[in-house]
Parts: sequence; structure tokens; C-alpha cells
Amino acid sequence: MGDTRPRIALAAAPLAAAAGLPERWLTPAERERADAHGSGDARRRFVAGRLLVRELAAGLFAAPGGPGSLEVRTVCPWCGPGAHGRPELAAGGAAVPVSLSYSRASGWLLVGVGPPGWRIGVDLADAASAAFAEEPGGNPLDDIAYAPRERVLLAALDPGGRPLARARWWALKEALGKALGEGIAGPGGPPAVAGAGRHEALRDPRAVAEQVDAERVGLPGGLVGAAVLLPRG
Repeated sequence: MGDTRPRIALAAAPLAAAAGLPERWLTPAERERADAHGSGDARRRFVAGRLLVRELAAGLFAAPGGPGSLEVRTVCPWCGPGAHGRPELAAGGAAVPVSLSYSRASGWLLVGVGPPGWRIGVDLADAASAAFAEEPGGNPLDDIAYAPRERVLLAALDPGGRPLARARWWALKEALGKALGEGIAGPGGPPAVAGAGRHEALRDPRAVAEQVDAERVGLPGGLVGAAVLLPRG
């Protein structure tokens, strides 16, 4: 019998692809957040990201009204709609029946769309980042972000392969944290995603956890992505 688990639809694009997309797509709340960034690169990255989320997501699920009909909003389970929480798409004031996650890194955006009623998380990491580099005496991030069993697995790798492994596992940790709604610093700290002792959510046979096929979605070399889809409850 084949795999009957739902699939995650993914798309990626450079933030520069947002050039020419109209800022009128932004909601008043998004424009307010954009203005809070000032007039420099931080504002441009925020605006480009929000416009591209609409553009890419609309293509992933064939939004009837096109990308301009979509709103991107965040909803916190405790605080309600606002500047933080789980992202969701809306059209005409009503939630669109899909699950949504997105991530930015090194000038690129990755967007993931899943079925309604599922918790989704995607993340993008740059394996060339100094945060993942191999250093004499070990990477200082290892003791903070990686579980003991993960550190054993890292130590067993050729030093040249450790930055890529760190980046892939970090992206998966971030994606899982988003899907769980806890972020990377949940109650138990960064979740374990490799080896024995993986987070219980990843051991659920219904869960989907995958490394993004960079070539298939058009990511440049060095960028790695991960996507997680979890059932509710």
C-alpha cells in the first residue's frame, strides 16, 4: 500500500523577484509593520517577503482571485490576530482552507502550503553561514542547539560534511518548532531531529518531515530547506 500521508506543496524564489509586485497588496497592518522597519533594507526584505508569499502561495493552490486577493496574517492561539503567531492566508476576510508556513534566508524565500487541519512548518538555512562552520575545538552552537545523540552523529562525520549536516538539522528543528507552534526554544529546548531520541512528533507515523529538494524548487547551492507537517491533536 502506498504512502497515504498528505503532501506539502513547496515553492521558492529570490526576494528580488518581488520587484514590480504592487505594495497595494499589503494590508494596513502589514504596511504599519513595514514602516516600523524604517526605509532601509529591513523594510525592503519585509515587504518583498510578504508580497512573494502571496505570489508563490497563490500558485501552489491556484487561488481563485490570484495573489492580490490574499491576505497574510498571523494568529496567536493566546493573543489572537497580531504581529506574532502562526501565519495563515485569508481572502475577503475569511481564512483560506490551507495551512501555511514560510522562511527567508540569504535573499531567498521558501513557502510551504499544506492541507487544512494540519500544522505546517518550513525553514530555510544557509549552510555557508558562519553559524554552521567547523571550528577548532568544535562549533560553539553544538552544545546549545544539538542533542547529545546528534553531537555523536556530528562527531562521526568527516569535518568537511559537518556544516551541511548542522544546517540541515537546524532547518528541520526550526520547521518542527513552527509546526508545533513553540518555535525553536520550546519547553524542552531545540527539538532533537536526528538519531535516537528524535522528538515524539516526528515519531508519529502520520507526520511528514522532509528535506527540501533544492533543485526541484530552484534553490541555489548552499541553501537547504526542511518541511514538517503534523496532524492536529
